[in-house]
Amino acid sequence: MLNRCFLILMILIMVFVSSCTSQQKEIPDDEDALQEDGLLEQRDTNSNADADNVEDADTLEMKGDELGSAEGDGGDADLSPQTQTKSLVTGLPSERPYQPVAVMIENSPAARPQSGLIYADVVYEMYVEGKITRFMAIFNDRDSTVAGPVRSVRHYYLDIVREWDALLLHYGGSGFAQDVYKKDKSIKRIDGIYDTKYYWRDKSRKAPHNAYINITECRKEIDSKQKERGFLFTEDIPVGHDYSKVIIPYDSRHTVTSYVFDADKGVHKRFINGSPHVDRESGQQIEVKNIIIQYAKHRSMNTSAGHIDIELVSSGTAEYFINGNHFKGSWKKASKSEKTVFYDQNGQEIMLMPGNTWIQVVPVGFNVQVE
Repeated sequence: MLNRCFLILMILIMVFVSSCTSQQKEIPDDEDALQEDGLLEQRDTNSNADADNVEDADTLEMKGDELGSAEGDGGDADLSPQTQTKSLVTGLPSERPYQPVAVMIENSPAARPQSGLIYADVVYEMYVEGKITRFMAIFNDRDSTVAGPVRSVRHYYLDIVREWDALLLHYGGSGFAQDVYKKDKSIKRIDGIYDTKYYWRDKSRKAPHNAYINITECRKEIDSKQKERGFLFTEDIPVGHDYSKVIIPYDSRHTVTSYVFDADKGVHKRFINGSPHVDRESGQQIEVKNIIIQYAKHRSMNTSAGHIDIELVSSGTAEYFINGNHFKGSWKKASKSEKTVFYDQNGQEIMLMPGNTWIQVVPVGFNVQVE
């Protein structure tokens, strides 16, 4: 009897074990899922490792850029196109924001040599009274801690100030100019007559040819975003006629401006009355990349002081001297606040070479000599 019961118990145990084994073999989907999770986890691990490698590569690239910058000027050549910003004013690489400052700089014989003109991005030379010329220098990409002698402004220069939306640095102004800037509060100014904070007198020169200013310090007064303006630039050398020298005889006694093209350097060396036009502080001769001759109507305003008017909100002809190539074109300024657009001989906006630009404003029919 006991043997029979033992036999039955053993059979029941065997049936139970067999049943459990069968149930385990009936859950392959869950086992496959566990194996897939393992593969996914491995793939995630590999993906994270790849991502880390990419991040490490980006970090190394960034560190490389930082090292290049830390090494000085030589680091600039390693900058990728995405990190380079080209100036609207000169077409050269620049990280500076658009913040032009316009300075009235004297050009009578007693004011020479001037300070700071060598660092200006754009310079306008125009007549004032008595066939004396005066400069308006636009500084954006570079500054000068000494600029001058600073003198008074004339009303037609204000059209250039509004064109660039520049901060104007000047020492007084003609009655006609005062009438304009006292009414037009959009013209931001620092006038040395009323605001002496940034101006000083150089005792080695006689007044009024001795007022100077620090442009870098004046930028503290720029408290709003300025409307961006500039030229178009290209690395392609334009096609035109060869020349070696340009002579602009503003005044046969005091102001004969001339340029000699240096083919080796691709720049124009500037002269006044046959002598090199140099910077007072450094003694270096001023060099200019692009020269524009702008022909504009001049007229007398019939004052005892000999004030004149120059029509800059107008249109006319122009000549260009760019990298040894001379060609003609035209210009147009639609309103006081619009920029002056210079066109080539095909009616397309002029493409300048990257660098500084000097704009020589002369009367219509003026005898510019090209050799």
